[in-house]
Amino acid sequence: MTEKRGAQRRALALCAVAAACGAPTSVKHVQPVKPTVQGGGAADASIEAGPSKLELLALKQPSLAPGLREVSRSEIDLAHTQQMALPAFDVDTCVRIALDADAQTAVVLEDSHAMTIGSFDGVTGAIGNAGPVCFRKGDTATMRFTGQSHIRVVVWESP
Repeated sequence: MTEKRGAQRRALALCAVAAACGAPTSVKHVQPVKPTVQGGGAADASIEAGPSKLELLALKQPSLAPGLREVSRSEIDLAHTQQMALPAFDVDTCVRIALDADAQTAVVLEDSHAMTIGSFDGVTGAIGNAGPVCFRKGDTATMRFTGQSHIRVVVWESP
């Protein structure tokens, strides 16, 4: 019992010494520093806004297209453009396409024979959800869009 009282007295003495020395009794949370620009100008809006929707879509590469390389990144206004073609493939190639639209959009992926190879209908998703869509050497791929919004498209391919 005396051992316990001795420990309590030492703990109280340490608390008293800490308080006397000006040790803080509560923790303050540090606020992040906001960037400022010299000369009274405004901070760069892109710093405060963060990455664009297209950049965020491209960042999904590790989960959507592991092992594939990015070959195309586009933002398309469907009021002006209804299709997007990929150049002819030099070798047998597999692609994965991530899509992010402002409204419901249908996309059909066709080969050079106008045969539907993959499709998408929605706002956010991918063509090739179950795995990449593959094409033979010399083939081409065309995406045809149906909708009236803006759509962001990122294409990855192998090899």
